[in-house]
Amino acid sequence: MRSEAAFSLGVRIGKHDGEIILMDFAGEIVRQQSFDTHDDLVATAADLRRTAGLGKLVGCGVATSPGAFMDRHQIKSALARQSEEPVFLDDTEAAIEAERALGTGDREGGLVMILIDCSVRAGLLIGGRVFRGIHGRAGQIGEMRSGVDGASLDEVATLKSLERCLASGPADRDRWVATAARHLHEAVLAVSGFIAPGAILIGGSLPEDVLDAVVERMSRERDDKIRDLVIAPWIQQVRRATLPWAGVTAGAALRPLDAMTLPDTRE
Repeated sequence: MRSEAAFSLGVRIGKHDGEIILMDFAGEIVRQQSFDTHDDLVATAADLRRTAGLGKLVGCGVATSPGAFMDRHQIKSALARQSEEPVFLDDTEAAIEAERALGTGDREGGLVMILIDCSVRAGLLIGGRVFRGIHGRAGQIGEMRSGVDGASLDEVATLKSLERCLASGPADRDRWVATAARHLHEAVLAVSGFIAPGAILIGGSLPEDVLDAVVERMSRERDDKIRDLVIAPWIQQVRRATLPWAGVTAGAALRPLDAMTLPDTRE
């Protein structure tokens, strides 16, 4: 089938703003646009529908972050002209969807995706299925406390905590990276000990150079643990996500295309 035979919309709704993309049947992003109001989403969605063409839009996936600036009712009203109800999913689940289709693939042992922006959270793919836990609470690791200071991940490893640190001076960046990586690696140890995933990836809205620095520092934390404390080959090497933040919107757009071509075995 030709790439222009079908299209889908993918929408990411964050705490302060959002993004919408038009994806073709080959998984390529045709157009993308940021927005920060309900009216902007209405106008942009209408424009992307026209770009897709009559009868070629198969659906819309919507990925929401904790504390999203629009609720489901507002989102549905903005997308009211869709032929079908939008499909909602958490941003971590959307990021996993994109990584599985466009990046790492479906690894033996499963996949863990950690997202960092206004909070720290994780998505888990186990046995080819997203594991949500009771009341969808699986992966809500932001309040996890670790280290000698007993700080939570949301206190020391978020975009907001980075901005606070940089306000004191650019030299404090390395101190923030070291602290965030140490606490994040404690979370990785906990996850690895229980489920031994095939891959652990980190994405989110951190600046590119900071994200790379965190991943590199976490790699050193892992090596130190293996050398000095435990012989633990099950501690996975943490890697940067293929699409650190764009994967959320891409994963949302992939969901309607998947539903069109493959039977849904997630539930």
